Amino acid sequence: VTENIPITPECGIKQIASESLPKTEDFGDGDATEFPLGFPPASIGSLVEDQLEASQTQDVVVHDLMGDVMIPWDIVDTQGVTGGGSTIAEGDNLLIDYHSAGRIIEKEVLYTVPAEGVKIPKITAIADALRTARFPIDKGTVKVYIEDVAASPSTVYQIESMDVLNAVTVLEDSTKVTKGFVNVNKTAPGIDGLKLKYTNYTPIEDAKLEVTKVDTSFVTWRRYSDRLGLIPIAQTYEDQAYDSVLSKALKVSEIEADRTAINTTKHELIVMTPAA
Repeated sequence: VTENIPITPECGIKQIASESLPKTEDFGDGDATEFPLGFPPASIGSLVEDQLEASQTQDVVVHDLMGDVMIPWDIVDTQGVTGGGSTIAEGDNLLIDYHSAGRIIEKEVLYTVPAEGVKIPKITAIADALRTARFPIDKGTVKVYIEDVAASPSTVYQIESMDVLNAVTVLEDSTKVTKGFVNVNKTAPGIDGLKLKYTNYTPIEDAKLEVTKVDTSFVTWRRYSDRLGLIPIAQTYEDQAYDSVLSKALKVSEIEADRTAINTTKHELIVMTPAA
């Protein structure tokens, strides 16, 4: 007897905001590898180096919240921007180490170069991001590698990467403060510095997202945004399509109709407008 195995649900994060603004910052201080963001929180997928391809210092950006992995520029060398390796070729692997919920994950395969491939292609849209098998990722635990399978024996090179985390820190007087961190995971920026740009947003807490099976009153998801304006969401392919309503007092509701599971759950920064 053959049984159909359920398709893995789609999942994502909605970031609910009252406004958003572009920000740029310069980092770099001796051997430091962890830097606090000056304007947290940062929208998922928005943080990149603010410089031209020829001046880039990071091969990969990892967003810790859901393990999203983005590649600002094509990787064409097995040692990344450092250079000195071989040309990327069929079968080479992009690998990652990280910690998540007490687990230590080593050399997880993120991407394998296909036949006749000569690069690991850039990924600049959050919708296209690679994703780790487990998340959230503990900040500062990321290491990214390229495995050169053509070498004899195969050789693994660590490449430049940084990971980004938004977090709420509780101080001694119980005041909650939003903080964000960038960790550079191989080479410290030093005196050359690291110039980043990202989208900052002002979170809305307690906005309600309600998802229903299309043209019914059957609720498949209901959740309120937290202090960071975040609403995690997951939906199955079996129950699609979906309608959704995002609502908050004194704000114009955001209404979507007849959407697939992947579109309903995609990462989004949603800026709600004041009601008239």
